[in-house]
Amino acid sequence: INAGCYAYKNSGYTPKVGDLAMWTKSASTGHVGIVTEVYADGSFDVIEGNSSNKVAKRHYASQSSVGSGFNGFVKMNEWTA
Repeated sequence: INAGCYAYKNSGYTPKVGDLAMWTKSASTGHVGIVTEVYADGSFDVIEGNSSNKVAKRHYASQSSVGSGFNGFVKMNEWTA
């Protein structure tokens, strides 16, 4: 990803509302969610479509707790600048 618009998980970047959370499922598939809330303790909420066959709001305690395949965030405020 160009111009520093991507932050790998646990890189020290704090996600912002509107950022895209990115997962890799395989070499040719992935998953995307939108960050909807960020809390002072480092936890955050993400809206994910097609998650267990529904649109779901998920709360993650930390970037390490998101689960397998989670890669990081597209920093949308920088991407659109």
